Amino acid sequence: MRHIEWPTPPQTFEITVYGDGEKIAQELKTLSETKSIDGKKVTVQSEKFPRPKTSTQLAFISGKDKASISKTIQALEGCHCLIVTNTSKEFLQGAAINIFTAEGDHLAFQASPEAAAKEQIQIGAQILRHAKEAK
Repeated sequence: MRHIEWPTPPQTFEITVYGDGEKIAQELKTLSETKSIDGKKVTVQSEKFPRPKTSTQLAFISGKDKASISKTIQALEGCHCLIVTNTSKEFLQGAAINIFTAEGDHLAFQASPEAAAKEQIQIGAQILRHAKEAK
């Protein structure tokens, strides 16, 4: 992905959607049929909870129950994956990016370079510049 660096470039770019994101997972699967990331094939899967030693590069956690989202984030610690959530404006500890609906029904995002760095991922300045808030 442009402007995000992983510790080891993957052969296949794996996206895993956790929680209540079946619709998002299906949309991503449809996109992955015709798109690639940095020339690499994209795979998308949906799971309720992370399996041990997951190999995903991007973990998208969807749902309204903040306790479940926090447990999923904790289970992903050390996975070297970019953790993305879509909670309200409340940024949950451990998430590198949080997408939310801002005033006027516009999508916005918050970014935590520190959370990404814990997973050995670097979020580029080009992305951070557009974040509503960077922690």
